[in-house]
Amino acid sequence: MLVSLFGYYIFKRVIYMTIERFIDRNLKLQHLRLLVTFAKMGKVSLVAEQLNVSQPAISKQISEIEVLLGAKIFERVGNRLIFTQKGKVLLARAREILSQLEQTKQELLQLNNGLAGHVRIGVPATLYHTIFFSFILELKKQAPDLAISIYPGAIDAVISALSIGEIDFALSRSIPAALGEGGFAFKKIQEDPIVICCGKNHPLAYKKNLKPAALDGYKWILPPEGSASYMGLNNWMYENNLSFPKGCVYSYFMMADKKLLLEHPFLTIMSSAYINSEENREDITPIKLKVNSFLESVWVIYNQSYAQPNIVRSISILKRIYENN
Repeated sequence: MLVSLFGYYIFKRVIYMTIERFIDRNLKLQHLRLLVTFAKMGKVSLVAEQLNVSQPAISKQISEIEVLLGAKIFERVGNRLIFTQKGKVLLARAREILSQLEQTKQELLQLNNGLAGHVRIGVPATLYHTIFFSFILELKKQAPDLAISIYPGAIDAVISALSIGEIDFALSRSIPAALGEGGFAFKKIQEDPIVICCGKNHPLAYKKNLKPAALDGYKWILPPEGSASYMGLNNWMYENNLSFPKGCVYSYFMMADKKLLLEHPFLTIMSSAYINSEENREDITPIKLKVNSFLESVWVIYNQSYAQPNIVRSISILKRIYENN
């Protein structure tokens, strides 16, 4: 009994080593393709034609597989060759491997073309509800498998995130002084100034030739402190001897801001594109000042050290969307 068990162990070990050696050292993609093609065609002549080789070459490859494996993968039944049980196991694995290789090939091609992976975008509040929506829709149309993360935030936090690779690129209304450090690059993509505005029911809505002093005392809906829009407005207020009163609202949500403007005499700042959009032009109006706008340009900022193909492709789509609007 012990001899029988030992003999069985040796037999299994030899089989295992033969298969392991075959897979590790001798298995070739052409062998796998031959097996899968034979399963489709059923005849050596058709396999040879499909793979663009001679029939003797196909027969030789079959012999190579069987010698290396130490087992028959085909058996003849009448005039036909059919897979043995071991041949069927090898065929199933061949299909899996070739399918995975094809999937890997497609994923790599998509990454190289910027059509897959993950892109993370920093967006200030004054840009989130304008053309940015069109950009996201177009990006998903061209790259449906691309994952997108959107991060609102002030530009100083965005630059910090960019520098360590937490965000791939960002939209901004200003170019920070530190931009020249750390491999940052930037491109202007649109002229879309920030405009001082109010709701259609505000006491100042339809008054003309207003002076900055007319704004004194009104409550504001403000972007977050530290954002480029806030700092731009704060500078404008300072230049015109104005200050923000107590009781202002700080908000990231421009869609909510519109409702607040219609229900309360707030002042705020919004992008010109947002104010003049078809859905807003009847409800939001610019304050009629001699100078009522600032931060005219929109920039895209990215770190060249992290500019993978999907990032470059996304920026290209973003630039084209802005140019066409």
